Amino acid sequence: MTFALPRNIQLKLEQTLAQWPQWHCAPALSSAPELVRILTPGISNFSVLVQAEQHFVVRIDGLKASTHGISRQTEWRTLEAAHRAGLAPAPRYCNPELGSLVCDYLAPDE
Repeated sequence: MTFALPRNIQLKLEQTLAQWPQWHCAPALSSAPELVRILTPGISNFSVLVQAEQHFVVRIDGLKASTHGISRQTEWRTLEAAHRAGLAPAPRYCNPELGSLVCDYLAPDE
């Protein structure tokens, strides 16, 4: 099944991707990430797979994120701690105003 992003989410994705020079990557990205595919939407957010030198997941708040108590800043801090403990992918960028968060993509186990 193919999913399309609502226009407001598409705009937030475009803004998040345009901010790629601020993503916390080592080494720094040398080019803008490009859309690979839209992942299955969740209850509170949309997730998109993008690629530059590696794959990343961009999570963007859905239309009613506040009703689900979603805080990308809290998610960022939690991901940082979980990553340091070796339990989660590295968070790379967070923009609370857009409701977006970028982290490394972990391919599913096959």
